[in-house]
Amino acid sequence: DNLEVPIIEKKSAQVLSVHEDTANVMDTETYETFDIKIPEDLKDSVIDGSQVIYWTILGERIIKQVK
Repeated sequence: DNLEVPIIEKKSAQVLSVHEDTANVMDTETYETFDIKIPEDLKDSVIDGSQVIYWTILGERIIKQVK
C-alpha cells in the first residue's frame, strides 16, 4: 500500500505588523514578506517585532509558536 505523507517545513519569521487577525511577517532566512492568519490562541502573543515559528503544510502557512 502506498500512502502520501505531507512535507512539513518549519521556519521562523519576524512580525512586521499586525492588522486584526492577520500578521505581515518576514522570513528570517529568505527575507520574503507575506501575510499570515493569526490563530485564536496566539492573538495576544503576536505583536510587532516578535519572532514566530510557522509551518508550511501543503502550501498553507500556519503560525505555531511565538518565540
